Amino acid sequence: MKEPKDKQKNNYCSYLKVIFELYKEMEQTNDPHTYKDEIELFRRIFFDNKELHFLEEKCPDLCLGLVFSDKYKTLCPFEKMAPGEFEKANLKSCANLDSINGRGKDYNFSNLSTSTLYSELNGDVTSDNYYRICSKLIAYNEKHCGIYNLCNKLVRNLIQLSKMEKKKRTDRCEYITHWIYDNIAKILNVDEKNIYDKDALGEFFHVGYDILNKLDIFECFYNTVNVNFEEQREKKHLHDYFKNYGNFNCKVSSDNNECQKYCEYVLFINILYRKYLDKSCDCFKYEGCKERYPYYFKCDEKYNPFKLFDKLQCKKFEQLSNDFKTVNSPIPVDYHVKFLSEISESQPHLLNWGNKKSFIIPEVVHDKIMSDPFNTFALGSLGFLGVFLILFILYKFTPMGSYFNNRDARNKEIYFENFEQKFLEDEVQFKHGNTQNRRMRIAYHQA
Repeated sequence: MKEPKDKQKNNYCSYLKVIFELYKEMEQTNDPHTYKDEIELFRRIFFDNKELHFLEEKCPDLCLGLVFSDKYKTLCPFEKMAPGEFEKANLKSCANLDSINGRGKDYNFSNLSTSTLYSELNGDVTSDNYYRICSKLIAYNEKHCGIYNLCNKLVRNLIQLSKMEKKKRTDRCEYITHWIYDNIAKILNVDEKNIYDKDALGEFFHVGYDILNKLDIFECFYNTVNVNFEEQREKKHLHDYFKNYGNFNCKVSSDNNECQKYCEYVLFINILYRKYLDKSCDCFKYEGCKERYPYYFKCDEKYNPFKLFDKLQCKKFEQLSNDFKTVNSPIPVDYHVKFLSEISESQPHLLNWGNKKSFIIPEVVHDKIMSDPFNTFALGSLGFLGVFLILFILYKFTPMGSYFNNRDARNKEIYFENFEQKFLEDEVQFKHGNTQNRRMRIAYHQA
């Protein structure tokens, strides 16, 4: 099976698929002891060894790598249906589509590692194993040619991702995320105003997350709301630049044209680097920089495009050299704190170390402030308002307020008691006095 002809290869792969499906049926039987020997023999041959990996490479897109997954009762969780003849005819127009033009310069260097990996992600899917989950996109395929095939590739790529170890898995997830945005933007023909078919994009993203859920992939997510494809394109360029950084080499004597292309690329990246540096890095004076978005931007100064521009001797290209503007590291977030700390150490008299009450502001400045009549009046007014506010709070929200309220009530009660006593005394005097020659005075008491 090392170099089979296409027909022989298809026959071998079809046979393997039948055998692997038979194993899944045996494993799902109600009585596991019935096929115990056969199951053990199969696992002994293929479980945790290179044989299964070899078969996956020779027969891709058959879900052979999922044969030992306990989550699925069938070999391929995305299978069980196949496209009809009418649907196949509609898809043929896109089957031989070599490339879809996108906006902007691609800067695709085939000799770099990122190009190899994107080619792998973009590899054709020859079977219909993923029709069941991707069939929803056929309705959009006539208008957005290639969206159904892209869905098939996404399923294949995520299946491979689900079998990777954590570190490699994280790295591959970054590539898949940038690959998705790049390809779907080309298929939807997103313009410079970021206008696109939201229904088609929404269905594609929905299918993508359905695949992630079926494969139990919980750490590889992508934004699906208000996607800015121009921004995503820029992030992909930055991601690829950092991944390829150590692989840029050229010899001016052998290929001056290749060197110029590299230098044009570095000039382009430098513009993006300047644009995203401040928003992507939190830098400190002594602790270096912390990366906010490590999946597309590296904050280490060694990745500064100027260093690569210098390494590739791009200054020999006069126009490029004139256009290149060096980007400096962002100002550390703790710059002012460190600056004041260093000043206080070098000029301790500013802190008046001999006095327990240390002030950063010199006494001269303090005297100048206090000698200003306006400042004196303002401070006095603010002090008065502060005292008034404190008394109001104490009166309104503390037991002290209740005390004063109760005292007022008691004083009021004593006043009316005295008034009533006085009124009774006057009444007695009134009865015994001569009322004929006196005016009558009536005290009106409001209840």
